[in-house]
Amino acid sequence: MHRASTTSWVIGALLGTSVSHAVVLTVPGDHPTIQGALDAGAPGDTVLVTPGMYAESGILLSDKNLTLGSLYLTTGDTTFVTQTVIDGGGSTILRIQGTSVDSTSIVGLTFRNGEDGILPTSQFVIEHCRIETCADGIDYESGSGGVCRNNVFEANTDDGIDCDHDVDIVIEHNRICNNEDDGIEIRLQDYSGPTVNYVIRWNIISGNGEDGIQLIDYEGLSDRVFVIERNLILNNAMAGLGCMSGGNSNENYEGASIPERIRLANNVIDGHSHGVAGGDSVTAVNNIIINSSVLGMKNVDGGSTVSHTCAWQNGTDFLDCNVDVATMVLADPELNPDYTLRPVSPCIDAGSPGCVDPDGTVCDLGVFYLDRATSDAPPRRTEPAAVLHPIRPNPFGAEARVIFEVETPETATLAIYDLRGRRVRVLMEQEPRGAGLHALVWDGRTERGLDAASGVYFCHLTTGATHQTRRLVLVRGTAR
Repeated sequence: MHRASTTSWVIGALLGTSVSHAVVLTVPGDHPTIQGALDAGAPGDTVLVTPGMYAESGILLSDKNLTLGSLYLTTGDTTFVTQTVIDGGGSTILRIQGTSVDSTSIVGLTFRNGEDGILPTSQFVIEHCRIETCADGIDYESGSGGVCRNNVFEANTDDGIDCDHDVDIVIEHNRICNNEDDGIEIRLQDYSGPTVNYVIRWNIISGNGEDGIQLIDYEGLSDRVFVIERNLILNNAMAGLGCMSGGNSNENYEGASIPERIRLANNVIDGHSHGVAGGDSVTAVNNIIINSSVLGMKNVDGGSTVSHTCAWQNGTDFLDCNVDVATMVLADPELNPDYTLRPVSPCIDAGSPGCVDPDGTVCDLGVFYLDRATSDAPPRRTEPAAVLHPIRPNPFGAEARVIFEVETPETATLAIYDLRGRRVRVLMEQEPRGAGLHALVWDGRTERGLDAASGVYFCHLTTGATHQTRRLVLVRGTAR
């Protein structure tokens, strides 16, 4: 069936892309609605939504791996995120089923005024989106998950992120703020099978109306593992991390004896009634827990261990917890307003001896570490010594031209990664390059010479002084 459109040919001409290899469907240029574009799209296509307000709900992405995004996807211009809005009118906005995390992504859109912003039952990647004034921002259901990265969840009337049943997910680098119930709510219904992992890291979780993170237990031990690390969990109304039992989601500070393994590491938990409540198999290490009006930690017992932790200005620091007293820092952590450590902080080099910071010293407590090598050095330069320029064409089907510039001679590495952070192709590794512009081409192939799948990739440049990343979209297929 022939599906090539006039708009696709125009975009191909502007971006230097052959539409025999790249099918980009635009809304409203090619299709007046997002649903219409998704229906017309084939696996590997890109649906590009131009700025505007789209009153759509019940959108279904089903059994089709493709990319849906705003012009942020191809430009990196963040203003397109807030300019491209899907309003659900009080109904669930987007349902996702039968997709794969390796080749389905939602990028750079605002979801607003939905029952659920997104309701998935399969895995996908969502990045650089805003989800606001919905009930649940994303309501992950059984079999779903994937990667949730660099999004904003704000002012939703229930939870920012809600996970039910078996959800295998990475939640990282998000702002989850000012939602009326929990920032992240996870229900541990009965599940046995391959271990599902919940990785929650590098998020700011603040100002939510109940808990920052709430784990709701059910009877028995399930095949789940939790990693909660390097988050700023701040000023949520009830608990920073609250554990509940019996399917109860109304926080009562019981500190339930959840048996699943939880690693709680290098977080700052500030300004709650209870900092951490519950858990029978928690490894809590290198955290800073401060300004809890009632308890810093409660009922972190059973097979749990609490060590190398700073506790300060809590009503009571620890109650019924397995605390390694000798490793505690019971003093002002000396934090800057952004929660970085001041040079006089007692949290510097106070972490677990088995943990080492990038500067080669023992791990600092909290989210951020103080670099011993540079803390007394002159200010770092504000302009990078190397620049990775926008990749053209983007999206591309056959070849993408990668241009970078170095100010002084540098040794450079340039590599392509997929959405899961796996290296797909090395274009250049530890090669000396003189000052000036340099250009390379990625032909869309892997290290083994195979065609890489359609989808979103990242081109990463590393020099002695610079780490920069550009997003690019590979779209395969024939003109349709």
